[in-house]
Amino acid sequence: YGTGIFEGIRALENKTKKFIYVTSGGTVYGEPEVIPVDETTAAKPLSPYAGSKLAVETYLPIYEKLSALDYTIIRLANVYGPRQDPHGEAGVVAIFTKAMLESRPVNIFGDGKDERDYVFVTDVIDAILKASQAQDPGPFNIGTGIGTNTNTIFEILAHYCDYKKLPIYAPPRPGDISRISLDYGKAKEQLNWFPQTSLEQGLKATVEWFGQ
Repeated sequence: YGTGIFEGIRALENKTKKFIYVTSGGTVYGEPEVIPVDETTAAKPLSPYAGSKLAVETYLPIYEKLSALDYTIIRLANVYGPRQDPHGEAGVVAIFTKAMLESRPVNIFGDGKDERDYVFVTDVIDAILKASQAQDPGPFNIGTGIGTNTNTIFEILAHYCDYKKLPIYAPPRPGDISRISLDYGKAKEQLNWFPQTSLEQGLKATVEWFGQ
Protein backbone atom coordinates (compact mmCIF):
# COMPACT_ATOMS: atom_id res chain seq x y z
CA TYR A 1 0.00 0.00 0.00
CA GLY A 2 2.67 2.45 1.08
CA THR A 3 4.82 1.58 -1.93
CA GLY A 4 2.08 2.55 -4.34
CA ILE A 5 1.53 5.88 -2.59
CA PHE A 6 5.26 6.66 -2.56
CA GLU A 7 5.52 5.80 -6.25
CA GLY A 8 2.78 8.33 -6.93
CA ILE A 9 4.52 10.97 -4.83
CA ARG A 10 7.84 10.35 -6.60
CA ALA A 11 6.08 10.64 -9.94
CA LEU A 12 4.82 14.09 -8.90
CA GLU A 13 8.19 15.19 -7.54
CA ASN A 14 9.99 14.08 -10.70
CA LYS A 15 7.36 15.70 -12.92
CA THR A 16 6.67 12.36 -14.57
CA LYS A 17 4.75 12.79 -17.81
CA LYS A 18 2.98 9.44 -17.57
CA PHE A 19 2.48 7.17 -14.55
CA ILE A 20 1.53 3.53 -15.14
CA TYR A 21 0.09 1.90 -12.04
CA VAL A 22 0.52 -1.86 -12.24
CA THR A 23 -1.88 -3.60 -9.90
CA SER A 24 -3.31 -7.06 -9.31
CA GLY A 25 -6.28 -8.09 -11.40
CA GLY A 26 -5.87 -11.57 -9.97
CA THR A 27 -6.89 -10.44 -6.48
CA VAL A 28 -8.83 -7.15 -6.48
CA TYR A 29 -12.02 -8.73 -7.85
CA GLY A 30 -12.24 -11.27 -5.03
CA GLU A 31 -14.55 -14.21 -5.80
CA PRO A 32 -16.50 -13.04 -8.88
CA GLU A 33 -19.77 -14.72 -9.77
CA VAL A 34 -19.10 -14.52 -13.51
CA ILE A 35 -15.76 -15.10 -15.23
CA PRO A 36 -13.85 -13.91 -17.09
CA VAL A 37 -14.35 -10.60 -15.28
CA ASP A 38 -14.30 -7.29 -17.09
CA GLU A 39 -13.54 -3.86 -15.63
CA THR A 40 -17.20 -3.20 -14.81
CA THR A 41 -17.13 -6.02 -12.25
CA ALA A 42 -17.13 -4.65 -8.71
CA ALA A 43 -13.81 -4.99 -6.94
CA LYS A 44 -14.23 -6.99 -3.71
CA PRO A 45 -10.77 -7.79 -2.35
CA LEU A 46 -10.52 -10.61 0.18
CA SER A 47 -7.02 -10.00 1.55
CA PRO A 48 -5.06 -7.03 2.91
CA TYR A 49 -2.74 -7.29 -0.08
CA ALA A 50 -5.62 -7.00 -2.54
CA GLY A 51 -7.25 -4.22 -0.53
CA SER A 52 -4.04 -2.21 -0.52
CA LYS A 53 -3.71 -2.54 -4.28
CA LEU A 54 -7.23 -1.25 -4.80
CA ALA A 55 -6.75 1.58 -2.31
CA VAL A 56 -3.90 3.04 -4.34
CA GLU A 57 -6.19 3.23 -7.37
CA THR A 58 -8.46 5.61 -5.43
CA TYR A 59 -5.58 8.04 -4.87
CA LEU A 60 -4.70 8.46 -8.53
CA PRO A 61 -7.73 10.59 -9.53
CA ILE A 62 -6.87 12.82 -6.58
CA TYR A 63 -3.29 13.23 -7.81
CA GLU A 64 -4.66 13.98 -11.27
CA LYS A 65 -6.99 16.67 -9.96
CA LEU A 66 -4.42 18.33 -7.71
CA SER A 67 -1.38 18.18 -9.95
CA ALA A 68 -2.51 17.10 -13.43
CA LEU A 69 -0.75 13.73 -13.14
CA ASP A 70 -1.42 11.67 -16.25
CA TYR A 71 -1.86 8.02 -15.33
CA THR A 72 -3.18 4.68 -16.56
CA ILE A 73 -4.07 1.67 -14.42
CA ILE A 74 -3.48 -1.88 -15.61
CA ARG A 75 -4.71 -4.87 -13.63
CA LEU A 76 -2.54 -7.90 -14.27
CA ALA A 77 -3.41 -11.56 -14.14
CA ASN A 78 -0.79 -13.97 -12.73
CA VAL A 79 2.44 -12.98 -14.45
CA TYR A 80 5.05 -15.69 -15.06
CA GLY A 81 8.15 -16.26 -17.13
CA PRO A 82 11.96 -16.18 -17.14
CA ARG A 83 13.74 -14.32 -14.32
CA GLN A 84 10.81 -14.59 -11.91
CA ASP A 85 11.90 -14.96 -8.29
CA PRO A 86 11.41 -18.62 -7.26
CA HIS A 87 11.58 -17.81 -3.55
CA GLY A 88 8.81 -16.74 -1.20
CA GLU A 89 5.08 -17.32 -1.69
CA ALA A 90 4.43 -15.55 -5.00
CA GLY A 91 5.04 -16.96 -8.46
CA VAL A 92 3.83 -20.56 -8.45
CA VAL A 93 5.32 -21.26 -11.89
CA ALA A 94 8.80 -20.19 -10.84
CA ILE A 95 8.53 -21.97 -7.48
CA PHE A 96 7.39 -25.22 -9.07
CA THR A 97 9.96 -25.05 -11.87
CA LYS A 98 12.90 -24.45 -9.54
CA ALA A 99 11.84 -27.25 -7.20
CA MET A 100 11.27 -29.71 -10.05
CA LEU A 101 14.62 -29.02 -11.69
CA GLU A 102 16.28 -29.61 -8.32
CA SER A 103 14.20 -32.77 -7.71
CA ARG A 104 12.68 -31.30 -4.56
CA PRO A 105 9.09 -31.87 -3.32
CA VAL A 106 6.40 -29.56 -4.73
CA ASN A 107 3.65 -28.32 -2.43
CA ILE A 108 0.18 -27.44 -3.70
CA PHE A 109 -2.10 -25.51 -1.34
CA GLY A 110 -5.64 -26.90 -1.33
CA ASP A 111 -6.79 -29.53 -3.81
CA GLY A 112 -5.11 -27.92 -6.82
CA LYS A 113 -8.43 -27.20 -8.54
CA ASP A 114 -8.23 -23.44 -7.98
CA GLU A 115 -8.01 -21.55 -11.27
CA ARG A 116 -5.83 -18.59 -12.17
CA ASP A 117 -5.26 -16.61 -15.34
CA TYR A 118 -1.58 -16.88 -16.36
CA VAL A 119 -0.10 -14.21 -18.63
CA PHE A 120 3.46 -14.35 -19.99
CA VAL A 121 5.92 -11.64 -19.01
CA THR A 122 6.69 -10.42 -22.54
CA ASP A 123 2.98 -9.87 -23.15
CA VAL A 124 2.83 -7.83 -19.95
CA ILE A 125 5.77 -5.68 -21.08
CA ASP A 126 3.93 -5.03 -24.32
CA ALA A 127 0.83 -4.00 -22.33
CA ILE A 128 2.83 -1.56 -20.22
CA LEU A 129 4.35 0.06 -23.28
CA LYS A 130 0.95 0.43 -24.92
CA ALA A 131 -0.60 1.76 -21.71
CA SER A 132 2.06 4.47 -21.68
CA GLN A 133 0.45 5.85 -24.84
CA ALA A 134 -3.16 5.52 -23.63
CA GLN A 135 -5.42 8.51 -23.15
CA ASP A 136 -7.86 6.55 -20.96
CA PRO A 137 -6.81 6.16 -17.29
CA GLY A 138 -8.26 2.66 -17.22
CA PRO A 139 -8.31 0.33 -15.47
CA PHE A 140 -7.41 -2.21 -18.13
CA ASN A 141 -7.39 -5.95 -17.49
CA ILE A 142 -4.26 -7.66 -18.77
CA GLY A 143 -4.76 -11.40 -18.93
CA THR A 144 -5.76 -14.22 -21.25
CA GLY A 145 -9.38 -14.78 -20.26
CA ILE A 146 -8.55 -18.42 -19.57
CA GLY A 147 -8.48 -20.01 -16.13
CA THR A 148 -5.99 -22.83 -15.53
CA ASN A 149 -5.95 -24.89 -12.35
CA THR A 150 -2.82 -25.55 -10.32
CA ASN A 151 -2.88 -29.26 -11.00
CA THR A 152 -2.63 -28.56 -14.73
CA ILE A 153 0.27 -26.15 -14.19
CA PHE A 154 2.00 -28.89 -12.19
CA GLU A 155 1.44 -31.48 -14.92
CA ILE A 156 2.73 -29.30 -17.76
CA LEU A 157 5.81 -28.23 -15.83
CA ALA A 158 6.49 -31.80 -14.71
CA HIS A 159 6.48 -32.85 -18.35
CA TYR A 160 8.99 -30.20 -19.41
CA CYS A 161 11.13 -30.74 -16.31
CA ASP A 162 10.97 -34.55 -16.58
CA TYR A 163 9.76 -34.57 -12.98
CA LYS A 164 8.34 -37.90 -11.76
CA LYS A 165 7.30 -37.13 -8.18
CA LEU A 166 3.72 -36.48 -7.11
CA PRO A 167 2.76 -33.14 -5.54
CA ILE A 168 2.25 -32.78 -1.81
CA TYR A 169 -1.13 -31.25 -0.98
CA ALA A 170 -1.23 -28.81 1.92
CA PRO A 171 -4.14 -26.95 3.56
CA PRO A 172 -5.45 -23.97 1.54
CA ARG A 173 -4.22 -20.52 2.54
CA PRO A 174 -6.60 -17.92 3.98
CA GLY A 175 -7.55 -15.24 1.45
CA ASP A 176 -6.81 -17.36 -1.62
CA ILE A 177 -9.59 -17.20 -4.20
CA SER A 178 -10.98 -20.27 -5.92
CA ARG A 179 -11.03 -19.02 -9.52
CA ILE A 180 -10.31 -15.93 -11.58
CA SER A 181 -9.68 -14.99 -15.20
CA LEU A 182 -9.65 -11.56 -16.81
CA ASP A 183 -11.57 -10.32 -19.83
CA TYR A 184 -9.06 -8.29 -21.87
CA GLY A 185 -11.61 -6.92 -24.34
CA LYS A 186 -11.17 -3.31 -23.24
CA ALA A 187 -7.37 -3.52 -23.63
CA LYS A 188 -7.79 -5.07 -27.06
CA GLU A 189 -10.16 -2.34 -28.18
CA GLN A 190 -8.43 0.71 -26.72
CA LEU A 191 -4.77 -0.35 -26.45
CA ASN A 192 -4.65 -2.80 -29.35
CA TRP A 193 -3.27 -5.32 -26.87
CA PHE A 194 -3.93 -9.02 -26.69
CA PRO A 195 -1.92 -11.98 -25.34
CA GLN A 196 0.32 -13.58 -27.93
CA THR A 197 1.99 -16.35 -25.93
CA SER A 198 0.12 -19.58 -25.22
CA LEU A 199 0.44 -21.22 -21.81
CA GLU A 200 2.34 -24.18 -23.25
CA GLN A 201 4.78 -21.89 -25.05
CA GLY A 202 5.29 -19.72 -21.99
CA LEU A 203 5.82 -22.59 -19.57
CA LYS A 204 8.28 -24.28 -21.91
CA ALA A 205 10.26 -21.05 -22.29
CA THR A 206 10.27 -20.59 -18.52
CA VAL A 207 11.63 -24.10 -17.89
CA GLU A 208 14.31 -23.62 -20.54
CA TRP A 209 15.46 -20.39 -18.89
CA PHE A 210 15.60 -21.87 -15.38
CA GLY A 211 17.42 -24.92 -16.75
CA GLN A 212 20.31 -22.92 -18.19
